[in-house]
Amino acid sequence: MRKWIVAIAVLAALAGAGAWNLSGVYAQEAAAPAAAPAAAPVFPGPVMETERFMKKFADPLVENLKTLLAQEPATPRDWRKVEDEAGSGAEVAVLVGIRVGEHESKPEWQEMTKAMYDASVALTASAAKKDYADTKAKYEALVQSCNACHQKIDPDTLPVIEP
Repeated sequence: MRKWIVAIAVLAALAGAGAWNLSGVYAQEAAAPAAAPAAAPVFPGPVMETERFMKKFADPLVENLKTLLAQEPATPRDWRKVEDEAGSGAEVAVLVGIRVGEHESKPEWQEMTKAMYDASVALTASAAKKDYADTKAKYEALVQSCNACHQKIDPDTLPVIEP
């Protein structure tokens, strides 16, 4: 029995060292990996204008948060919904921040989208702690960041959001 164990160990060592030519697998040297192609943008750019994008994604998010925070969330699941909506706000801010177009070329665009992102992250953290007063205040700060952006970017046509 001991001879078989030694024989198997020797065979395994030989196979691992590449000493055998099993259908040419071990006898061939590994081919050098092909050079990666130059990185190209995956997507050419936005399809919707930013105003339409915001109506589709940001407006419902703010309305959901308004509804969810009309009173203190009663269950962990309700708190999780607030946390998820707030996190979605941060993701929307990222997408808005990378857009290109007329408004997006203004120097304050990145500053404003970063403020929306920061407010959404703060709201997410507050909801995770289940602190209703702070979460409500953080929601109002998020809405304020939206309104500040609207006032800076296009005060004549962009809406004022009521928290």
